[in-house]
Amino acid sequence: MWEDKNSRRMHFCISMPFQLLLLTLFCLMQTGLSVTASQNSASQRPAAGTSHASDSVRQGLVFTRLSSQGRTVTLTVNITKDSQVSSGRIKIHYPSEFLRVTDAQGGKLWSMEDVNTGLSESGQSLVSYAWVGKDKYTGEGNLLTVTWEALEAANRREIAVETEISEIYSLEDRLTVNPDWIIDRLRPDFPSGNPVRTGDESNAAGLALLCLGTVLVMARLIRVKAG
Repeated sequence: MWEDKNSRRMHFCISMPFQLLLLTLFCLMQTGLSVTASQNSASQRPAAGTSHASDSVRQGLVFTRLSSQGRTVTLTVNITKDSQVSSGRIKIHYPSEFLRVTDAQGGKLWSMEDVNTGLSESGQSLVSYAWVGKDKYTGEGNLLTVTWEALEAANRREIAVETEISEIYSLEDRLTVNPDWIIDRLRPDFPSGNPVRTGDESNAAGLALLCLGTVLVMARLIRVKAG
C-alpha cells in the first residue's frame, strides 16, 4: 500500500513538469501562429500610393498647349479621343508675379461646367475648372482655355504653368491618370515699357491745330488790312 502511494506520488511529480512543459510548448506554438498570421495579413495590405489591379489607369488622357503672342499667353487643355470620361476637376497653377488672368472659358462639352479664377493654394495662384456630364465622352475636345496678360517682369523670363488633374471619373469609376501633373514652359518676348504708337494720330492732331491757328492769324491780318 505504501509502495503504491509512493509510486503514484512519484508519477504525479514526474507528470506535472511534463504537463507544464507541454502547456508551455502549446502556448508558444499558438503565439507563433498568431504572429505569423498577423505578419501575413500585414504583408498582403497594399502600400500607400499603390494601385490595385482593378484600377483603370489611363495614359495621356489630357494634353495641353501653352503659347504666347506679344503679351498674351494662352493655355488650352484638351481631352483625348475615346476618353470615356464623364466628370472631373483640374487646377491650373501659374505665377501671379508674371501673369494676370484676363479670361478663362470652358469648352462647353458637358452638362455643367464651373470655372473659378483668382484662387490660391499653398501661396500659388490658380484657376479651377470642374465639369459633370451625363454620359461617357468619346470625342476629342477642349476642356478649358485660359488667357493671361504677361506682366513686365515676365519679359524674356521662363514661365511655368502647371496643370493638375485633381480627379477624373468615368461615371461612378474614378480613373487613375498618368501623368496627373503636366508642366508647360515658355519665354514671352515683347517690347518693354509702354506701348509705342506707330501711327500718325498725334502728328495729325498737331498738324490740324497748326493749320487752324494759321487760318485764324491770316483771317485777322486780312481784317486789319481791310480796316
